[in-house]
Amino acid sequence: SYAAGGVKRAAFQEAIQTELKNRFFYTNEVRLDIVLHLDVQTVLETDETADVDNYAKAILDGLKGPNGILFDDTQVQALTIYWLDSYGRDRTYFEVSISSSPDDLMLKPVEFYEMP
Repeated sequence: SYAAGGVKRAAFQEAIQTELKNRFFYTNEVRLDIVLHLDVQTVLETDETADVDNYAKAILDGLKGPNGILFDDTQVQALTIYWLDSYGRDRTYFEVSISSSPDDLMLKPVEFYEMP
């Protein structure tokens, strides 16, 4: 949850970026499909999991920036997110599929500048 604080969000973002093995950035619009594998009992019977929109924001934050694969999450033209039963609390994970034109890639390294 975004209400949980910046430390957990930053750790989650760093964990995502650590798993990315890309050497490129998507430079134009992309379509994202996110599948959350969550324990159905935990989702429906407790408040231990976030709503899917909160998962989407946290995952998008992990995919953008200098260590990500997107310059910014404004590049996301279409987003599909849903959860499936993972059949157990110890099997919680997510998968991300990205679609774009093959011409819309830029090899790293890239310099980032923030406009005032």
